[in-house]
Amino acid sequence: MDGGRPHESGGSGVVWIAGENVTGDLVVPLADGSRRLTSPRISFGNIFGLFVGGVIASIVAFALASLFGLSLHLTVLFSTGASSVWWLARYYRRSRRLGWDPLRTRFAAIDRKLMLASVAGALALSLFPDVAIWILRGAGIKIADIPTDAIVPSGIEQLPLTILFLVILAPFAEELMFRGLLLDWLKQKLAAWQAILISSLIFALLHDNHLMTGPVGWIELADRFLMGVGASILALRGHSLRGPFVMHAAGNMIACITSALP
Repeated sequence: MDGGRPHESGGSGVVWIAGENVTGDLVVPLADGSRRLTSPRISFGNIFGLFVGGVIASIVAFALASLFGLSLHLTVLFSTGASSVWWLARYYRRSRRLGWDPLRTRFAAIDRKLMLASVAGALALSLFPDVAIWILRGAGIKIADIPTDAIVPSGIEQLPLTILFLVILAPFAEELMFRGLLLDWLKQKLAAWQAILISSLIFALLHDNHLMTGPVGWIELADRFLMGVGASILALRGHSLRGPFVMHAAGNMIACITSALP
């Protein structure tokens, strides 16, 4: 609240109200006792429809890339890019038709401290898998190395295109879906900490975690879950998706560079 005016949160698409009701949109009481103003047009059906459309776009892109004989790296890359483009395009269209917050508002600027926290979080999470494996091996537990994903570059020549899809496009779209729409919708139904945990678990489970390889797969799952928690906290603290995007993009950038280097 600033000078008696409601504070609009750029990232979550909400306006926090201190004391007084606001006409126009819907004021939703939250489980933690606070209230927020949110568009009544956003529903789980909207989110689910966007997600399913992205999955279909990803499958179609994968099939077409395979049909044209592209490498597995490019096939997975274009498949991921297709779902990201679908999510962004459909969100843009619905934001204009249904009155959702535009992307510029969703990814509003945040202060320097949160930006630094976003980068620091990415650095810490990039170290987490190796540290966890080192500790487990030190305890006498046999554990394999983390498998290399086909989507990460295997050489410097693959780095530019991978950065475009994996460092810029995918984090932008995924943060909009998971820390934007999904987290925002869950906070209407649950306490903030419950919404954070559930959205982070869904985010982690929807990635390729190699769970069948044993403990190393669970380490990957834990790493992505922790990233989801950190990104959610940044989204709620900064009222913007810019912090989560920076954290997500920086983490992917680190993975791409370490994979591309000989």
